[in-house]
Amino acid sequence: MVQKNSSLSVEQVAQVFQFEHWLRFYFIKENQDKSLVFDFDQDFLQDLGERYGKLAELARELNGKKLTPKLSQEIIVKFLQKHLAEKTNRDVISPLLDSKSFLREMQLFHLWVSLLENELEKQVLPFETWLGNFQKWKQTDQAKQILCSLKVNSDSNLGSKKIN
Repeated sequence: MVQKNSSLSVEQVAQVFQFEHWLRFYFIKENQDKSLVFDFDQDFLQDLGERYGKLAELARELNGKKLTPKLSQEIIVKFLQKHLAEKTNRDVISPLLDSKSFLREMQLFHLWVSLLENELEKQVLPFETWLGNFQKWKQTDQAKQILCSLKVNSDSNLGSKKIN
């Protein structure tokens, strides 16, 4: 699903974070010591590889490790650098991660998951279904109003920082 081309897009980068979120949503397990882990068997990892290509590397890297936000972030950033960053001497990932458009995309995604959490929990939906449903939702009036609000809040916050 992730493609390498000459220009890196917010959607490509967001998709990596969204895939990791999809994995956590459906497949995370709690150990006896209350730590959270993924415990994927080889057949499942192979299926992920066949269905999602390079994205399956995230599952392989996270498999069996005690999950923390820091670990997830490190694995995602390494993946982005390996597969999406252009082979240049400049950092192309950080500016995208710091961009308003990436932040808004991820805010919308997390809001969509929150709004539909009960529906999403009814059955394990394939990742491509998540992406398709999210894209459809982004075209709704509700999502457009939320996006507009996020843009206004972002712009007004920037302005207030400049004044102060």
